[in-house]
Amino acid sequence: MAGLFGPAYTYAEPLFPEPRDAAGHVALMRQIAESYPNRQMHVRRRVPRAGREVVEVVWSGTRADSEITKTLDILYTFDIDPKSSRISRMRGYYEPPT
Repeated sequence: MAGLFGPAYTYAEPLFPEPRDAAGHVALMRQIAESYPNRQMHVRRRVPRAGREVVEVVWSGTRADSEITKTLDILYTFDIDPKSSRISRMRGYYEPPT
């Protein structure tokens, strides 16, 4: 996964608002994979533009340590570095679960 990211990559979202670099984002994804082993993400639509892509998804998963299922409607933005064609910035936008 880290190979998709450019050298100055940053990631942030409502639950984790402090920008993370590529290594921090990969570590977060591993933590989520362990916490929600059956997670799924379904793409509703994507809107590509020069240097950027917006993707609307539905994310759902059940916590490994409980029967609690969470579902989130998420809008991701991806900024693409024109020189490397890698992701330079990714942001996730959603209403945090209660």
